[in-house]
Amino acid sequence: MEITDKFKAAIGNAKNIVLTTHSFPDADGIGSEISLCLALRKMGRSAICCNDVPLLERYKYLDPSDVVSSVDRITEDFSQNPDLVIVVDTNTIKRTGSHFEKYYQKLGSPPVLYIDHHPCPEATQENHCINTQAAATGQLVGELILELGIEFTPEMA
Repeated sequence: MEITDKFKAAIGNAKNIVLTTHSFPDADGIGSEISLCLALRKMGRSAICCNDVPLLERYKYLDPSDVVSSVDRITEDFSQNPDLVIVVDTNTIKRTGSHFEKYYQKLGSPPVLYIDHHPCPEATQENHCINTQAAATGQLVGELILELGIEFTPEMA
């Protein structure tokens, strides 16, 4: 199954989506989650980014629309119970950080989709959007957005 097909299947009936990335995120993880979150919103989904802790000051320029929340603010910023969690730039919940992992477990461990370019077990690759040949997760997210026919906005780009 192609990555786009896996993605479409995962988001199929999901209405409320929380996106996250690894703890101590870099620009690839942050940019990927923001772009995909904004694209999902354009598709009519309720979506928000929620990271383990608030963005560091040096990365706030990536989020001028204040799309990224943190676990300590998530219930104020997003009252819905997510029916899907999308994790970008890593392929395990453990790497999202201890605060996010506890939040995820408190939600009852909803379905999760990984979008990543790092090596991982074959079983993870089979069921998720993993391409170890991609230069960055942002590349994968960009390709997904294009495949969905969503026009890039400056905020997404």
